[in-house]
Amino acid sequence: MYDKHQDLLNKIDDILHGDDSDAQKNAGKVIQIKEMLNSIRECFAEEEEVMIKNKDSRYDEHKERHSSILVNYVELLKFLRKEGNTEVLLQTVRNQLLPSIVEHITQIDHDFLNNM
Repeated sequence: MYDKHQDLLNKIDDILHGDDSDAQKNAGKVIQIKEMLNSIRECFAEEEEVMIKNKDSRYDEHKERHSSILVNYVELLKFLRKEGNTEVLLQTVRNQLLPSIVEHITQIDHDFLNNM
């Protein structure tokens, strides 16, 4: 699971620090965002599966944290479908969604894995 978390953090870093000075580069960012978000859903599902299997008492709280992040994901996809590839989308991802995911991986998941 550590490898998957590192992969997600690398994807987030690419999105946060890339150059989006033109529409073509922005289109590439949208593809990166979609791929990263799909990876996050898969990672969350795997974590929850491990917690259920191990009868982890923190499952409900952890699942709730995942759900709140995924609500933002769903809203982001709705925005993307409605508005298309825009600078506003990239700023929303950078300023809202990615920080919450980074915090979850580096703090919550780190603690979870260390206490398994």
